[in-house]
Amino acid sequence: MKRAEIVRAIKPYLREAIRSIDEHGVPKGRNSTSYSFRHEGRLYPPKYLVAQAFRLATSQTLSPDDHHGGEQDSNKVLRELVSEGAIQGGIVAQPSDRPPSGQPPALKPAQHGGSVLCAFKQRCHPTHAGHTLQRY
Repeated sequence: MKRAEIVRAIKPYLREAIRSIDEHGVPKGRNSTSYSFRHEGRLYPPKYLVAQAFRLATSQTLSPDDHHGGEQDSNKVLRELVSEGAIQGGIVAQPSDRPPSGQPPALKPAQHGGSVLCAFKQRCHPTHAGHTLQRY
């Protein structure tokens, strides 16, 4: 799939994808290793963010053949959307699971069973939808 098609498809769904990631977190193994998309002080893995927006837009998953991470695809897609004014933010050279000093801590999935103190400051089970995140 061409980058222009991906940009067109995800443009109206990018904010919804961000809300979904804020609510449900980033699955294990899907955090970025080099670059992140910074939006309102939070870091998001670009490839996962683009894939989530595409899934919301089309109910289809982007395969590795259709979409690559890093400067090849996801970063370019997000930079293009920022330049069009579709969303505020930018690509930063930093893994999405490590916040810069002085920034609000990133959210990560709960790592252990039982109840945890989630990002909503409530005691809940780690599998409870919308309450699976904890600050670290």
